[in-house]
Amino acid sequence: EFVSAECQADKDIVMSAVKQDSDALKFAAEALLANPEIVLTAMRQDPSVLVLADALQSDPNFIMTALNKRLCKLEDVPASLWSNRDFALAAVQRYGSAFQMCGAEVRGDRDVAMAAVSRH
Repeated sequence: EFVSAECQADKDIVMSAVKQDSDALKFAAEALLANPEIVLTAMRQDPSVLVLADALQSDPNFIMTALNKRLCKLEDVPASLWSNRDFALAAVQRYGSAFQMCGAEVRGDRDVAMAAVSRH
């Protein structure tokens, strides 16, 4: 909060800060809020800091990584991703209960439905 803009944009400084306190992410430069490594590090302490990382909230690969590391829950996944067939299929293959989160069109997809059935 009280450091220069240059320090707020320094990846090493911000990484060190979020390792100590996830709230430090609030003061990171915008560009670093799109850095998956920094955001995942902060999420290990407090998963709710994901709300600060607008760019990553809709990134299917980032969200799947967060799910796999148990840094977020299925119900925390943005609704837009549940309409993304590829994301939904991968989620259902790993977590059968994810099927209920999928959008109607995705639930009608044969591969997604088969993945859900095979998980139960």
